[in-house]
Parts: sequence; structure tokens; C-alpha cells
Amino acid sequence: MDHQSVGLIARSIEEAGLPTVYLGSCRDMMARLYPPRGVFLNFPLGHQCGKPQDVSLQVSILTDTLNVLSTATEPGQIVDLSYEWDEPYEWTDYTKDIEAMLGEEGGMAQEWKPKET
Repeated sequence: MDHQSVGLIARSIEEAGLPTVYLGSCRDMMARLYPPRGVFLNFPLGHQCGKPQDVSLQVSILTDTLNVLSTATEPGQIVDLSYEWDEPYEWTDYTKDIEAMLGEEGGMAQEWKPKET
């Protein structure tokens, strides 16, 4: 799911009466979507909850994210978490990570192509 879809879903769920908080790593898209509450983590796409197998980091990120449900002071507020990705990261790493994850799960990668105009 992409940032736009998640933001729109969060707004719909919130409108139905269930408080939401949106954890994302694409701040400009989050700001445009104006989620009810947002948490930004400056991590590579697809790694909003941290590195694979780093359970303590993942728990800390999710705890901080859920705390925003009770601490956000205004609609649409985006809270920046201070965690840092401690190594260089390139877009090609993202596709390698996806392929590795799919290999572990026995899945198949879908080919992505931009829309033709």
C-alpha cells in the first residue's frame, strides 16, 4: 500500500469514530493528505517500523507512534520521531530487500511500470 492510500484510509476510519495515527516515511505526501494524526520517521521506504529482526527498535517506534494518539494537540499534526537510519541506503537496496522478503515468504515479485501517457 502506498502513502496516499494509507492516508485516505486513516481519514475514513477516523471519520467513522475510531482514532487513528498514520506512521509514514514520506513527509511531503503525509502533509498533503492531512491525516488525523501523523508520525514521520525518516527511514527508507518500506521500513517505517525499523530494520528487519530489530524487535526492540520496532517496539520503541510503535510505542512512540501509539502515544501520539493521546498527545497530538491539533488535527493533522505530524510528529517527527528522532530515530536515525545508521547506514547509507539506496533505492536499489529497497528492491533487493523486497526480493529477499518475497524469497523468504515464497512470494513472487510483481513487475512495476509507470503509466503510459
